[in-house]
Amino acid sequence: MSFQNVEVGPSGKTWLRVSPQLLSQLPDCMAFHHKRLQWDPQAFVVESEQLEQRIIEANVQQKSLAAWNKNPKRPMTYIVSGSTHDEKAKLFAAHLVDIHWQRLGINADVVWEPVFNGYENKLIQRESTPSLIVLTNLSTKSNYLKYDKARDVCERFGSVPKIIVVAGEDPISFAATRLHVPAHAVAYFGSKLVKTYNEVI
Repeated sequence: MSFQNVEVGPSGKTWLRVSPQLLSQLPDCMAFHHKRLQWDPQAFVVESEQLEQRIIEANVQQKSLAAWNKNPKRPMTYIVSGSTHDEKAKLFAAHLVDIHWQRLGINADVVWEPVFNGYENKLIQRESTPSLIVLTNLSTKSNYLKYDKARDVCERFGSVPKIIVVAGEDPISFAATRLHVPAHAVAYFGSKLVKTYNEVI
């Protein structure tokens, strides 16, 4: 993993930093008080009953972040999920955006867009292609219209990286059974990951 924007504390804990300037420009990150996020990925279980229950080891998340650090402009879909809320997931997404901006410089054209109810999907109508798209405001409580809008964006902009921030379910289940898109990279933030892992073992 690249050590750009990464801080290792005296206790060995790893923190991912996000610049305050970046957070101030992202519409649903403006209220965040924290500028860094502890990075300690845990194994998790695929939760959906529609999928085979299996354990996703922590190194899958490590490899996902390492791949992003290596090439943050590669076409891919990065699903970032929080188990109960999406605050940490948004901070992690902001960290990924920070890496993208630093790597591309003036060529970066990032669109960070919450998905709202309604039939209008302005992003689909955009003529120019962004260098990165981040979609937020998606959860297990969202309706199918919002899922379809997110899927439409993935189809329309298949040639650029996309980060999809979700809440309420693990990223593998959410991508496969709600959005019906591939998850090329994943990150999962939740308080019950270790407990769930031990129960399955």
